[in-house]
Amino acid sequence: MNKEMNAEIKPWYKQFWPWFIISIPATSVVLGIIMINLAINTDDVVLDDYNKMGKAIVRDTTRDDKAALLELKMEISFDISQQKVTAQFSGKVKPELLFVTFIHPINNRKDIQLPLSCDESMSCILALPEQLSVPRNILVEPVDKSWRLTGKLNNEVQTLSLIPKSH
Repeated sequence: MNKEMNAEIKPWYKQFWPWFIISIPATSVVLGIIMINLAINTDDVVLDDYNKMGKAIVRDTTRDDKAALLELKMEISFDISQQKVTAQFSGKVKPELLFVTFIHPINNRKDIQLPLSCDESMSCILALPEQLSVPRNILVEPVDKSWRLTGKLNNEVQTLSLIPKSH
C-alpha cells in the first residue's frame, strides 16, 4: 500500500496548486515593473503656466496680465485645406518675431511650434508644414516669453481672435 501511494504522488513542480500560488506574487512583480516603466517614460501632457505652491497647484497669470496691459490682440484666419494661416497682430508693442505653438490636447509629441514674422503693418502669413489635426490649443508668444495670447482651434473655426485670458 505504501508503494501505491508513492507511485501516485507527483513531485511538487508537476502539481497545479504550487504554480497557482507562485503565480499571484509573480504577476504582482510583473505589473509593478510595468507601472514603474510607465511612470518614468510618460510625457507631461499639460503645457501651461502652473506653479506648485506648497500642496496647491496654482495657475500663473503673469504673462496673460502683461498681454492685457499691452492691449495685445491677434486675429487669425485658417485655411486648413491650403495649410496656410494669416494673422493680424495689434497692440502697444510690435515684436519682430513671434512663436506660434499648435498644442495637441493629449500628445505633446504632436505639438507644432513655428516662427512667425510680421511685416510693418503687423500682417503675418504662416505656412503649415503638415496637415493640422484639430482640436488644438494655440499659443502665441514673443522670443523672450514675456507675454502670451491663447485660443482654441476646433473644426468649426475659420477665424479666431486671440486675446489675453481673463481670470
